[in-house]
Amino acid sequence: MHVHPNRGSLDSGVGRLAVDSRLPEVGGRDTSPDMAHTYTATTELSVSPAVVWKALIDTDSWGDWSSFVPVKPGALEPGQSFSMAFSIHGRSMVGKAKLLRVQPERELTWRGGVPGLLQVTHGFVLEAVPSGCRLVHTESFEGLLSGLVIWYVGEQQAPKYEQVNLALKAQLEAR
Repeated sequence: MHVHPNRGSLDSGVGRLAVDSRLPEVGGRDTSPDMAHTYTATTELSVSPAVVWKALIDTDSWGDWSSFVPVKPGALEPGQSFSMAFSIHGRSMVGKAKLLRVQPERELTWRGGVPGLLQVTHGFVLEAVPSGCRLVHTESFEGLLSGLVIWYVGEQQAPKYEQVNLALKAQLEAR
């Protein structure tokens, strides 16, 4: 499985994964302010957005389908801070985040990091489709260190977003 380092997509037949990882040019040749690196995985589920939303807000069960797990997130409302446990290259880490958008049956998005240096925005957007729900799972890395982080996590990170989507799909469709 290969993803072009600047832009690519993977299509497993079940879900679609797009990667937009624009690294700034060396030597000041890139004058655009865009230093964001975004992973996006899109999967269609045969359940309603309400069913997917219920799973997203049940943070105690995230470990059943996700490689990142909220640690005592408290109330799910914009502005709420919480910690998130995750693993990169087998190394367990905990990061702090703040909920940005909590729109029932539509969107759950949070951001963590240090503005300007490294900010990570992670989210799920739900869209009703005739077959059930389209789940769009994104994570964007922004700031001066984003290129270094993308280099560190490498291509092995890209498929993890689709894996999370497919694990959630399997769990919800088996009910």
